[in-house]
Amino acid sequence: MGYDTCNLFGFDSIPTKAQNTAVPTMEAPEAVYSLVGERLARLRGERGVSQDELGTFAGLTRASVANIEKGRQRVHIHQLYLFADYLRISLDDLLPDPTKVKNAGIMPHAEAAYLKKLRKQLISAR
Repeated sequence: MGYDTCNLFGFDSIPTKAQNTAVPTMEAPEAVYSLVGERLARLRGERGVSQDELGTFAGLTRASVANIEKGRQRVHIHQLYLFADYLRISLDDLLPDPTKVKNAGIMPHAEAAYLKKLRKQLISAR
């Protein structure tokens, strides 16, 4: 397509730049947090470290570590560094491969959010 289809329909506010679909978007970031949590839980378990022990080192409660591991709580970058340091692993060990993130269902959610936004624009343009 050599033209901007969004502007054809008067949707100047919809971004038309191509997105990197292998990484999470603002509409659907949860898959990456679930994958990080799964990796953290596995690596923590392999090293015999309790959630309470890891949480204490990182300044978190046991419940926060449990929620991070289940993907219910977003983890901050500085916390990832603390986790990696305490578990004596590299940061790469905690971060999922972008192809796994892509296959974790991010795109359908992002696509659905985009379509919902587009429908809203169509309705308001009528």
